[in-house]
Amino acid sequence: MRSPTGARSGILVGVMPEREKYPSVRELIARIGVVDVGRRYVAAMRVGEESDEYWAVESALRHGRDGDDEPLPVDLRWELACASLDACETDEDFWRLGDGAFSSLWFEDGVLERMMETRASNPNLRRLYAVMRRRLQAQGLTDGWWFH
Repeated sequence: MRSPTGARSGILVGVMPEREKYPSVRELIARIGVVDVGRRYVAAMRVGEESDEYWAVESALRHGRDGDDEPLPVDLRWELACASLDACETDEDFWRLGDGAFSSLWFEDGVLERMMETRASNPNLRRLYAVMRRRLQAQGLTDGWWFH
């Protein structure tokens, strides 16, 4: 299966387990701050940790849903995605975040435009675009929004 970028999806460590309810990302952000939530998410992603907190943030970023299945505002998802982006260190981190959170978020109203505008002043967003282009080209893809 391919994501909206054309990249192969399913790079996650596992499949999101069925739960009645996940922890609230809003409450987690209120408690420790969006920067720390982003750092913890990327650290967990990097080592393959599949805690309830990891899956709650994953669901928020990919599906725009909080632990109680309530929709999250796009601005909060953008802020969380950018905080996670700032925690990336390796090309693999950038790839996973690009193929996951950003590939799920780009089509929300105004996000693609925000990404393109912010890219000029944000070195991590520029690196994200570069990593995504390299990985997608290695898969034989040369078109799509990552290439604009």
